[in-house]
Amino acid sequence: MKIFSLFYKLESDLERHIEGFFKSKFKNLIQPVEIVKKFYRKMREKRRISVENIYVPNKYKVLLNPADWESVGAFRNLLSLELQNYLLQKAQRKNFTLVGLPSIIIEKSIKVPVGQIEVEAFLKSP
Repeated sequence: MKIFSLFYKLESDLERHIEGFFKSKFKNLIQPVEIVKKFYRKMREKRRISVENIYVPNKYKVLLNPADWESVGAFRNLLSLELQNYLLQKAQRKNFTLVGLPSIIIEKSIKVPVGQIEVEAFLKSP
């Protein structure tokens, strides 16, 4: 199990560095696919393995800089629905168990730098 953990950490670190490099070179608007990547990363990080199931978070909070939050304003509700569907499908494909229907909140945070995304994930009973 320690070898798996080591490879997972190495993969995660490499993924973050590569994304960070390209993000700094090609500053752009926040893209929904960037949020999806962070969701899956959180899903893997926060999973809980039981005897019969692998439980993953069903509550996600996306924190964006106010400028980035405004840039997704026109389609924020539609984006939330799309992200909920993504979480359901991803959990199904990976044989993960959600403890309830996924819910997503997209909030502004002045603590998040422009162009960055922070995602928090929680396991919450319905």
